[in-house]
Amino acid sequence: MTVTHPKRNILPALRTLAILFVITVRWQDALAAEDKATADPAVEQSMFKLVNQERVQRELPALKWSEKLQQAARKHSQLMMQSKRLSHRFPDEADLMARLAVTGLHFNYAAENLAYSTDADDLHPSLMHSPGHRANILDPKSNAVGIGVINVGGKYFATEDFAAVTEESNVAESEKRFAAAFNKLRAQRKMSAVPVEADKNIADSMCQLAANDKLVAASIPKPLTTMGAIAFTASQPEELPTNLIQLSGSPGLKKLLVGACFHTSPTYPGGTYWFGVLY
Repeated sequence: MTVTHPKRNILPALRTLAILFVITVRWQDALAAEDKATADPAVEQSMFKLVNQERVQRELPALKWSEKLQQAARKHSQLMMQSKRLSHRFPDEADLMARLAVTGLHFNYAAENLAYSTDADDLHPSLMHSPGHRANILDPKSNAVGIGVINVGGKYFATEDFAAVTEESNVAESEKRFAAAFNKLRAQRKMSAVPVEADKNIADSMCQLAANDKLVAASIPKPLTTMGAIAFTASQPEELPTNLIQLSGSPGLKKLLVGACFHTSPTYPGGTYWFGVLY
């Protein structure tokens, strides 16, 4: 049984940077030329069941199965089989975040476990006996997993891709969710709700900023009747930045204008909401 150090990625939206270790492990098991490499759905589903058993036993939410994560995991396991080594990234291969993003998945956190064994039943127990891999399996931040196992002549190459998958609302819905979150803060302060109006010009401006991967509040079109502008990104519309939380307590606040755009970018390969707010 061979495993690598696990890999974790966290998008900048979480304000956290992760140091990633990539360990390449070689083994001596030769693959016969006549052995045919095939995906092994039975082993994949067995590992998925065992992962959720571990989580439920510890009162953690079970992970949802993601075909998009499975797609990325199988491709990586195929590369490991072809290269005859374990690595989180091969030459000419994108990093984990980009590999997941290309599937169209929307997410703000990702982690990866790799394993190799000549006995499929050893894959999960060996990962659980490794502190780093065990941490990925039991990580409360993840809500989905996809597992890709390639079987070649009874030799198993396995990739587990974990992620915190986010749901994308349309523009109108995300702006309504923002308004509800903002006025909930005011209600907690026993203050009256303020009108929050959607503004297409702001939304268009945020989409342009997202396309350029730059967050600049000064770029938001600002009518003379407004006092200031706030721009922020969030994995969910309810995640308000500190300056908006502070603004929610302003007794003189009369109205907000808001525009939103969900967009991927180099900084946010899994996609995020880009919000502009005028007050």
